[in-house]
Amino acid sequence: MAAAGPQRSLRGAVCRQLLLTLVIFSLAAEACKEVILNVPSKLEADKIIGRVNLEECFSSADLIQSSDPDFRVLNDGSVYTARAVVLSDEKRSFTIRLSDKRKQTQKEVTVLLEHQKKVLKKRHTRETVLRRAKRRWAPIPCSMQENSLGPFPLFLQQVESDAAQNYTVFYSISGRGVDQEPLNLFYIERDTGNLFCTRPVDREEYDVFDLIAYASTADGYSADQPLPLPIRVEDENDNHPVFTEAIYNFEVSESSRLGTTVGVVCATDRDEPDTMHTRLKYSILEQTPRSPGLFSVHPSTGVITTISHYLDREVVDKYSLIMKVQDMDGQFFGLIGTSTCIITVTDSNDNVPTFRQKAYEAFVEENAFNVEILRISIEDKDLINTANWRANFTILKGNENGHFKISTDKGTNEGVLCVVKNRSCTGTLAVDIEDVNDNPPAILQDYVVICKPKMEYTDILAIDPDEPVHGAPFYFSLPNTSPEVNRLWTLTKVNDTAARLSYRKNAGFQEYNIPITVKDRAGQSATKMLRVNLCDCPHPSQCRETSRSTGVMLGKWAILAILLGIALLFSVLLTLVCGVFGATKRKRFPEDLAQQNLIISNTEAPGDDRVCSANGFMTQTVNNSSQGFCGTVGSGMKNGGQETIEMMKGGNQTLESCRGAGHHHTLDSCRGGHTEVDNCRYTYSEWHSFTQPRLGEESIRGHTG
Repeated sequence: MAAAGPQRSLRGAVCRQLLLTLVIFSLAAEACKEVILNVPSKLEADKIIGRVNLEECFSSADLIQSSDPDFRVLNDGSVYTARAVVLSDEKRSFTIRLSDKRKQTQKEVTVLLEHQKKVLKKRHTRETVLRRAKRRWAPIPCSMQENSLGPFPLFLQQVESDAAQNYTVFYSISGRGVDQEPLNLFYIERDTGNLFCTRPVDREEYDVFDLIAYASTADGYSADQPLPLPIRVEDENDNHPVFTEAIYNFEVSESSRLGTTVGVVCATDRDEPDTMHTRLKYSILEQTPRSPGLFSVHPSTGVITTISHYLDREVVDKYSLIMKVQDMDGQFFGLIGTSTCIITVTDSNDNVPTFRQKAYEAFVEENAFNVEILRISIEDKDLINTANWRANFTILKGNENGHFKISTDKGTNEGVLCVVKNRSCTGTLAVDIEDVNDNPPAILQDYVVICKPKMEYTDILAIDPDEPVHGAPFYFSLPNTSPEVNRLWTLTKVNDTAARLSYRKNAGFQEYNIPITVKDRAGQSATKMLRVNLCDCPHPSQCRETSRSTGVMLGKWAILAILLGIALLFSVLLTLVCGVFGATKRKRFPEDLAQQNLIISNTEAPGDDRVCSANGFMTQTVNNSSQGFCGTVGSGMKNGGQETIEMMKGGNQTLESCRGAGHHHTLDSCRGGHTEVDNCRYTYSEWHSFTQPRLGEESIRGHTG
């Protein structure tokens, strides 16, 4: 009996622990209301079978899981088949798990699938009909799946009147789908109230049917008020999104800035609005010419923008984009639509007209005038017969007397040189144009955004205002002085004026400062520090600047600069301490100061004999001495300038007598005995009031270097 007590206590503790565990699990995975979905016995793959109100169960859920791999559940509660399913039993159920990771809570929704027909209640005729007051029926919600596979006739629901409890009633319906187009789509069994559908329905044609149900007795008495019976058609994702245009035509200037809007594409979807079936995502499938990638489309708005500066009409004047739009928010099983976008690059005045020759010669007869003597042809790569292409010629030098005139032939764009005044001799006109390579090539971009991993690179474009002989091809490179940059980034040639900057897989999300050197064919080069933001974003315009997640590594020069700053701070603090200490001492002037001390004033060339600086530290000692503090230092302002007066007590010694033979002595050791050093500071007014009465008694020797 004594041993039974501890055993019962142990069993009780175990039971309490199991009970506590059950309570914890019940709180962690609280069950919500069961949902029943009526489905056919055979279900095709990727078909919606119903929708569950997840917000009602758990509004803050951020993770949705299905316990049955045959079914998947979307964020809006739509339930889809993952594969073809055959329901062998009359009922099948699975669980939807809703989790909130932040709150560490979970709820479950049980979904019951039924495909059997309900047992229908037969009503028996009674001999006596009881008259009762008419009552209002409660509306019965009803829905059916779009494009249902049947079998037909498809049972929808049973309509039942409370009056059937007392006497025999007969049911009938009317409305669109019964006695209105589409005719005979629905019918109701007269005795049982069972409602059926006879064929599939397209929701895009009929989204709801407003039927009216009637209950009456055999003699025509209305047992209840007519019942509104709306039948809603559940949407199926059976419509591909369609672009509003088969071919879009846009224009963009070749001098456009990064992020310039090119145009907007738009698509529509006939499926039910505000559902996953009509949530569209835009993307670019293909660009022609393929390289380099110049355009990007916003996935939600369809706005096409430029993502590169490499737009050159003289190289490529037209691009073709294959645009894609996909419903189901861009998920892989969504339906797809495509369209073509033609982007024409318009001309800008970005090409300098150049002469075809360096020198021209022309001859004219004596006394001839109003005569064409020379045609000067030029080359301009801008669009022909536009203002950017048309040349304007000017004679800069040699026509001071106005004998010549030059104009432009609008057809050929040549310069036409004519004689407009008589000349007494035959002359030769020489035009010599020579360019000097005085401009290095320059990179256009200052700051670029690369969306990783959607964008694998960005293109860098350079220009050179010099003549073509001193311009392209350009040579791009990453300086060897940046090993960190060379480890994470690569630079490859695209064409004569552009290079491609690509990141390696181990490059992290942050902003980089990348030095890029570009050199023209004549060797003129320049290096530019390009800011590159490697960002986790679907589009450059959606990038938010993020702080670096890795630690900052300090180089040896940065550490040295920090140490020097600390040393400077200690120097300032020590100076302040010395100043406060000196100020606390009693200021007094010995009577023999003017007779036994050397007084040094700031002259134009003080030479090498200065002993102290104004801050009280030894800055230059006699004969390179560097030990000990200086004597008394005084400073003051007089006549707008600063005067520094230094004095040293110590007998009749001068600075010259203190110079040794290379020994490392201080001023104290220059005398044979003890030298007293006064560290007090005196203002100019104190010093002046003290020395002026004594200037008439003794002469004061000064040192002028």
